[in-house]
Amino acid sequence: LTPGLSKKVSNISLNDEKLKKLALESPYGRIFYDSRADELLSEGESVRGLEYLQVVRLLEPKDPEALVRVADVVEKIAITHEKLKRAEILYERAIETAPLYLDSYIKLAEIESSQYNFDKAYQLLSRAAEVLGIEGLNSFINNGCKGSFSHSNGGKDEYKVFLGLGKQFFKRENFPCTGAFLAKARGESPVNSDIFFYQGKLEEIYKKEATQAAATSYYQSFTIDSANYEAL
Repeated sequence: LTPGLSKKVSNISLNDEKLKKLALESPYGRIFYDSRADELLSEGESVRGLEYLQVVRLLEPKDPEALVRVADVVEKIAITHEKLKRAEILYERAIETAPLYLDSYIKLAEIESSQYNFDKAYQLLSRAAEVLGIEGLNSFINNGCKGSFSHSNGGKDEYKVFLGLGKQFFKRENFPCTGAFLAKARGESPVNSDIFFYQGKLEEIYKKEATQAAATSYYQSFTIDSANYEAL
């Protein structure tokens, strides 16, 4: 960003019409701002990367992905509850803007779960399941996560819902349901780092005799995503 635009992007609210005007007057398009944001974020320059993502959001106000990317960075750099609340509001706005965009539900559910708001988190994941046409979750869970429920067995994003549910039940210390949903997630996306990471945590805590299995899962997680240092 030019020094003037950079300063104003940093200091003006995301909804400020002045910032929108500055974005629209920029000589560059979305591809430039997206690419520059990716570069800065990969270098750990989250605050500067956020400036570029803010401009992308204003250039594409109806694109939920642009809004979710802003929310994701705001969430990661949040150091107070108030700033985390800002990320929540952005995810909620993304849901209102595009009710069929799955990631908004998944990411907001993770925040709610991290704050032990399990009912809210489950409601969000249930809504995400409805978006994908997954039916019968409540009955499946009420039956101790045994049996089956109706889903397409192959939707490319189904694993996100199953992984989200697996993470939430792990935090609830409901390990049988954790294992059931991680297994379903792995069936839909067999090369996802988070799935193997939580499988390792499950084996380490719930199945104490399976320490070698846990180590293998952690190794697979790190092999898939070498940035996942928690798996080491």
